[in-house]
Amino acid sequence: MQHANQKFDLPGWVGEEVTGDPRYRKINMLTQRIVDLRESQAADAATPATPNTSFPHGLVWHRAKSEGNGHM
Repeated sequence: MQHANQKFDLPGWVGEEVTGDPRYRKINMLTQRIVDLRESQAADAATPATPNTSFPHGLVWHRAKSEGNGHM
């Protein structure tokens, strides 16, 4: 660039400007993450426990996951 006001083409992966959007302030994103985590934990607590058949005799129990995200 030759000067600070010079125009240039943005790559296709650049999306909408969010600098002024309060949803993207760190405190708001952290707060939303906590809300989402608590909702997820509440849903997990409401799911009945099932035996884990990968261990002998089903001795280890865990709560069945309703979402297939790979996390327990």
